Amino acid sequence: MTGWDDSTIEALRTHAKGEPVSKTVTTGIDDYNARAVSERASLDLDQVLKEFGDKRITLIETLRDLPDEKFNVPLNFPWGEFGSLAYLIEIFVDHEEELAEHLHLWLKNPDEPLVGRH
Repeated sequence: MTGWDDSTIEALRTHAKGEPVSKTVTTGIDDYNARAVSERASLDLDQVLKEFGDKRITLIETLRDLPDEKFNVPLNFPWGEFGSLAYLIEIFVDHEEELAEHLHLWLKNPDEPLVGRH
């Protein structure tokens, strides 16, 4: 999740400046997810939780700092889709609800991977 927060923070900061937002997820969503997980594989739980909290604070601050007029200007999302800020937030909420459901399933039986079960 923090990998996506990184890309979204960068996109929102660029959007706030009135610059075109580049597609940062250039090799596909699955590859991006795999790289984001791989980059964090050595982190312990405390480090993961700290990174998550820090990124969320930064993301919220970035949204708060966004000029009002930018909220209604469509932007490119990091994965190449184009839409409103409201739609971007909707995508994140839906995705995080899905991830929370997967986590709850995994917590019921942590010895079984969720691969192919969602």
